[in-house]
Amino acid sequence: MSCANGLRTHPPFLNRQKNNPLCKTRDRTFQEKKIRDDVKAILTKYGDSIDKLVTFGSDLIDWDLTREGVEKKDGYLVPILFLRNLIENIDAIGILILQGASDPSKSLPRTVLENFYSLEYLLDENEHERSMSFHILEYLSQL
Repeated sequence: MSCANGLRTHPPFLNRQKNNPLCKTRDRTFQEKKIRDDVKAILTKYGDSIDKLVTFGSDLIDWDLTREGVEKKDGYLVPILFLRNLIENIDAIGILILQGASDPSKSLPRTVLENFYSLEYLLDENEHERSMSFHILEYLSQL
């Protein structure tokens, strides 16, 4: 999602107000960094591609949470939370790249892969049973 001035806003599932100035995550400038123009073009293209992926993922989550006619039983939100975490980490990579800070983003792909494999395992088989196991583990860790 974008504001009228071209700045990207948070995905809709974060329930941010579209016109709120605090919802803006980045502008499309490189902050006082001396980066060659050809590298800036590559980073901008890469960052914009990530931005489109994040927008698609957040729209998918928004659609899934608002659709009707689906039984939302216990454990329904666990895969959505894993997907949300995956999307947020991908978005963080895009933000860092668009700001010209590609070195700090190098640790995030591992987190993205861990989230992906956790989500894949969760959805592989016995989704409800595995989701409920996640809830039990969360409750036990709070004791």
